[in-house]
Amino acid sequence: MLLAFDNTSPKPYEIMWRSKASCFLLLFVFLQTNLSSFAQTNAYPFDEWVKELSVDDGPVRSGFDDLFAAIKGKDSTEVFGIFNELQKRGNIKNNYFRARFF
Repeated sequence: MLLAFDNTSPKPYEIMWRSKASCFLLLFVFLQTNLSSFAQTNAYPFDEWVKELSVDDGPVRSGFDDLFAAIKGKDSTEVFGIFNELQKRGNIKNNYFRARFF
C-alpha cells in the first residue's frame, strides 16, 4: 500500500510561524489592555489652577498659594511636568495668566 503525501496539511515552518504570530498578537493585546493599570491618575486640579491664574478681578497672587502648596517638596521633574501642563492648558493670550504664570 502506497501512502500519498497530503499537500493540504501545513508544513512545520508554517505552524511555527502561525504560533509565533498568534503569540505576538496576544502579547500586543494584553499590553494594550493592561497599559491603563500603570498610568497615574490626574491628582492635580489643572483646570482650577488655570482659572485662578487667569481671573482678571482677583488679587495679584491669585492661584499662587494653591499652586506652590501643591509643588512644595516635589521632585523637579514632576514640577516641570506640572508647569508644562499648566502652560498647555492655560490661555497664553490672557495677560493675567501670563503675568502670574511667568
